[in-house]
Amino acid sequence: METATVLAALQGSYAFIKEVGGFAINERDRLKLASIQIDLTDKIMQAQAELLKVHDAVTNKSILLRAAQERISEMEGKLHERGRYELAKLGTVGDFFAYKLRAPSELTERTNEPEHYLCQPCFDADKKSVLHVGKFSCVCHLCKGTANIAALPVRNNRIASFTGREW
Repeated sequence: METATVLAALQGSYAFIKEVGGFAINERDRLKLASIQIDLTDKIMQAQAELLKVHDAVTNKSILLRAAQERISEMEGKLHERGRYELAKLGTVGDFFAYKLRAPSELTERTNEPEHYLCQPCFDADKKSVLHVGKFSCVCHLCKGTANIAALPVRNNRIASFTGREW
């Protein structure tokens, strides 16, 4: 029976060694898995940080694009408004120029506006200032510019002005 006892002891030892070995292998695998999970988590966090950077760049570009589109729209509006006028010499004395509203047949909208002149320096600075025209002078009330003129274009035997009054 000693052999049976030894065999039983060996089987018990073998089972114990197998169980301890299984625990060791499981612990090794758990540590490897934890290490892989940590590495994977780090890589995911790095990818998220890079994604945030890309998202910020896209957002900034989108904001810049929207601002550029608004600026283009604003400039197109100014260009359209500028196209409604033509530079004309005002009077016969000196070289005084102003922007004159084009003839109603040349306009595509607001064709019923009265004939008027805009101050050239103000209009070139993106400000619309109607000149107040008299018989011998015209005045811009925005920039305080004045000019002496001898004669103005006449419409229906009256001097054209924004208010329609005869001076």
